[in-house]
Amino acid sequence: MTRIFHAYQQFVKSLEDYQYFIKTDYHHKKIKVIQKQIYTQNLILSKSKNQLSLSNKQLEAAYQIFTIDSNLYEKNVLSNAEYQNSKNLYLQHLQSFENAKLNIDNQNMSILQSEQTYLLISQIEGVVTLTNYGKELTFSQEMTGTAEIITEDLRLLDKFLNPIKAVIKEK
Repeated sequence: MTRIFHAYQQFVKSLEDYQYFIKTDYHHKKIKVIQKQIYTQNLILSKSKNQLSLSNKQLEAAYQIFTIDSNLYEKNVLSNAEYQNSKNLYLQHLQSFENAKLNIDNQNMSILQSEQTYLLISQIEGVVTLTNYGKELTFSQEMTGTAEIITEDLRLLDKFLNPIKAVIKEK
């Protein structure tokens, strides 16, 4: 009788935990926050790509001007100061272009880190659930572990009845 009562207590506790889980809607809220974060990162990446394209056009124009000014300087038509200004302008646009490429690389890295942190990609179809089997886990940054995937699909009622059936079978 004690085992049945214990199984019933576990069921009630699980039911209360489940009701609290549904009420707080934690995972849905977390998913929305992560989706917004990924959307924002992709938006920034898109803007960075536009910036790179614009920077590339500015670099090409600055290079053409620098090439013309170089030829004029070699023919002594352009002063040294004007040549140096043209050269500096080209170098500034080159630096701006390289910074835009670096910004895109940083955005790609940020998106990759987010995917590695928040996305769980399963090789099979189904629903991933997390169950606590009475083991307390203390939080640790970058904790590693293993998990066993159980493909048995149990209804809530079965989760209550199975421990009672096991007790009855033992007697």
